[in-house]
Amino acid sequence: MTLSKTGKNLVQITDTHIYGDPAARLAGTDTRKTFIQVLDLICSSHSSFHLVLTGDISMDGSEASYEWISEQLKARNQTYSILPGNHDSIEPWGSIFSEVSSDFPTFTLVEPWKFVYLNTQVQNEEYGQVCSDSLKFLRSHIAAKDASFLVIFMHHPPFSVGSNWIDKIGVKAGRDEFLRLIQHPKIKLVVSGHVHQESQMEIGSVKLVTSPSTCVQFKPYSDVFALGNSNPGYRLITLWENGEFSTEVVRLT
Repeated sequence: MTLSKTGKNLVQITDTHIYGDPAARLAGTDTRKTFIQVLDLICSSHSSFHLVLTGDISMDGSEASYEWISEQLKARNQTYSILPGNHDSIEPWGSIFSEVSSDFPTFTLVEPWKFVYLNTQVQNEEYGQVCSDSLKFLRSHIAAKDASFLVIFMHHPPFSVGSNWIDKIGVKAGRDEFLRLIQHPKIKLVVSGHVHQESQMEIGSVKLVTSPSTCVQFKPYSDVFALGNSNPGYRLITLWENGEFSTEVVRLT
């Protein structure tokens, strides 16, 4: 992966919720079908990109669901990074996603940028955390001299999106320390999933965003669980050598 003066494209897809059983549906949605539609749109729209899958890859944690995802990515000869969400079981990842690291926290260096991948999963819980190892890892990479700018990817958002039921299952432990750490000028962007909707906020000079699912969407600003009517989509992120970036959500039409 190289970074040119014309910018480097990263594409985030999240909350794919693939079942091991091809006939299974999530709220009536064929998550395999919508995943393929989103992936085909990405591949037809961008000639060069690196894909980042930010958790809830599977709905049931089955090997069959991960094998299917892996087959789709290999068929398109696509480079990618992957991190877990609350629905995932990462035990089989080492053999299925053998091209990428399944040990977290981890990172990818593309000077002058570094992409940091955190595991916010709490076993058997829907909410997340930024554990002490992740906080220590983040502090070390803020201090490191091998990159000028950082992007952080994680499943659970570390900020409130305005939906009471979702905010209750966001990041709990480690949230305050994480929000303090990311106010370092090196950190430009924090990218999350989990909430099945687009949202954003800024803390100092860092931008924090969430993105739509590739399948069902949640209704924004709802106190209780409710489905939204927006289309599935993905987030495009373009990075430049001078530390500037742009980001936008793209949806199926």
